[in-house]
Amino acid sequence: MLQVPDASHHLLHVLPSFAPGGAQVRVTQLMNHFGTAFRHSVIALDGTYSACQRVSQDIIVERAACVPTPNPAVMICRLRDAIRACRPDAVLTYNWGTIDGVIAARSLALPAIHTEDGFGADEAVAQKLRRVWYRRAVLRHASRVIAPSEQLRCIMRHTWRLPECRVVYIPNGVDVELFRPARGRQARNEIVIGTAANLRPEKRLELLLDVFARVASAMPARLRIAGEGAERAMLEQKAGELSIADRVEFLGHQEDLLQFYHSLDVFALTSSTEQMPLSVLEAMACGLPVVSTNVGDVWNMLAEANRRFVVGAEKLADALAILAVNEEMRAAVGQSNRERCVCHYPLAGMFEQYRRLYRGVCAPTAQPSRLEFKRQS
Repeated sequence: MLQVPDASHHLLHVLPSFAPGGAQVRVTQLMNHFGTAFRHSVIALDGTYSACQRVSQDIIVERAACVPTPNPAVMICRLRDAIRACRPDAVLTYNWGTIDGVIAARSLALPAIHTEDGFGADEAVAQKLRRVWYRRAVLRHASRVIAPSEQLRCIMRHTWRLPECRVVYIPNGVDVELFRPARGRQARNEIVIGTAANLRPEKRLELLLDVFARVASAMPARLRIAGEGAERAMLEQKAGELSIADRVEFLGHQEDLLQFYHSLDVFALTSSTEQMPLSVLEAMACGLPVVSTNVGDVWNMLAEANRRFVVGAEKLADALAILAVNEEMRAAVGQSNRERCVCHYPLAGMFEQYRRLYRGVCAPTAQPSRLEFKRQS
């Protein structure tokens, strides 16, 4: 076993799943960057730990077990037992599915950092009132609550009514050295539109198929979808019903997303809810123009030249068509996105903010008092 410096702090991450996704990618980036400065344990409530493959082999990531249950009182007790067995310096929880971990950590007088990356399909339109109450009650006692978007920060402050001293805004970053524009893009006789997403309802990929069908009826075009999920069969059937199955590629999970972005002319996002999607940052860093619904911080993330293509669902096809027929515009907008990414969203800035946060929370200070709540599901 690798030796860990005595001075390293032990962080326990509690996630709904440790399969590759937005939050999981960020967690593995932080693990790799900090090296042995922190020691890590992970509880994946669904038992999936495939994102561990993204972590450097010289970094220890211990897998801890906790069997989920719909009974919140029992779940808190199980998480408390798992946390006690790990003996971490701090507990890091992610999204609604792990919020009971905040209570479990606080009941053991441990610091708790909770991160919200957004909402699932069940809260895409509006938050559930009982969950709002529960977030208000629990998260105000977390050591810190991280918001990766300005929109979420506003929700935390004004809807969840969290104290300003608890909320920390840390925007996502992207590796601008890895994600770079393709060199010598080859000329082709069709426009290639693509997206990278888990195939879940809130991504609204059926809308993307409808929009693409309109574009493809007017010009040679191809749609490439990177990602896997429960909706794949339904989406493949819909592509057939729209008579575009021969122009749509369902690529499944792609470990090498750089090559995927390099195969595109335009990146598209049709989600009903997002905050600060990593896929958009990666597409920007690769010099791609983006057509998107107006969700989360997407409008603010993009370069000014790209913001005219952040539109309502009914105008997505028109926005795609404008970019599809104008290669010079695509290049100019993509270059502006690349420059904005390099200037505002490099990984180094994100890493430094997390380093300060983790060090500060793990520092030997007065421990929080015990806390107990009943969860509102």
